[in-house]
Amino acid sequence: MIARRLVLGALLVTFCAMPALADDAGESGARQFQIAVMKGDLGTVKSMLADSPELLQSTTKLGWSPLHAVAITNHADVAAYLIDSGADVNAMDAKGQTPLHAAALNQKAAIVEALIAAGADVNAKSATGETPLHEALTPHVKSKPATPHNGTAPSDAQSAIVTMLLDANANVNAADEGQHTPLHLACMNAKTKTIELLLENGAKIEAADANDNTPLHIAAQADNTEAIALLIKKGANISAANSAGNTPLHVAAQRFRASACKQLIDAGADLNATNAAGMTPLLVAAATEEEASEVDALLEKVADVLLNAGADADRTTPDGKSAVEIAVKKGHPKLAARLQ
Repeated sequence: MIARRLVLGALLVTFCAMPALADDAGESGARQFQIAVMKGDLGTVKSMLADSPELLQSTTKLGWSPLHAVAITNHADVAAYLIDSGADVNAMDAKGQTPLHAAALNQKAAIVEALIAAGADVNAKSATGETPLHEALTPHVKSKPATPHNGTAPSDAQSAIVTMLLDANANVNAADEGQHTPLHLACMNAKTKTIELLLENGAKIEAADANDNTPLHIAAQADNTEAIALLIKKGANISAANSAGNTPLHVAAQRFRASACKQLIDAGADLNATNAAGMTPLLVAAATEEEASEVDALLEKVADVLLNAGADADRTTPDGKSAVEIAVKKGHPKLAARLQ
């Protein structure tokens, strides 16, 4: 789904930016200037620009301008000075990202506000199709498939940034190269308030990504119980099937999301729906390739939820394999015992 975005999220930008500036930013003066910018040393920034105005246009080998550099900091005064001095608010780095992308990704609300006020393009797309709104909603944690929802709740800065972007006419249904909309990303770990903002501004609740996953599929994958509850309340289709024929319940079971499974079942999800491979949610869960005590414990919880709700433990795959047989083959003896 969107695991790649998780790995390449804001932590990568934040922690890798300073070394990149120090190592590859052209001449010594340009290096020192961008370092001063990132440190928030306004006095040095003013002095260096007065002596060498061309520093305002300096870039690293990665294409980062001084405005990109300050966009991942909290130094709004430096950002304002660079903007007032004529910095290009829509300058693109080597990946097609503007300073607004960087500020939104790193949850720098004051910088976002300044850039928008200065005319930054709120619908600018990076080389991979992300807009600043996508970046504002990118989860700032790495994906851990075998564990429950692991992200920390985004700060209030996220809601503020999303509001600013939407008020500036950001396209709420813009799709990146994987056809993920901002709502898809928000359903990973955003607060209900943020998801409501998107829906109130016209986000399509049944938008499908390149694999036909809807926002509800994504919320189920992430075990984002708040998002699941809100999407169901707003009328999301709990039976929507992605390109593999998986419903949100299949996805939740496959990712060991017991809470998500229960929510979906309580909302009327079909316990015995089959995907394109003829697998029910219980069969999909039993077929996991992951082997670990933590996985087994989570798997048993999912199985309990499904079985207690009435899932058919005797249902077989098209080639006649039962959930018990699959669990044994995949190395899940406790699950096999539970199913017998």
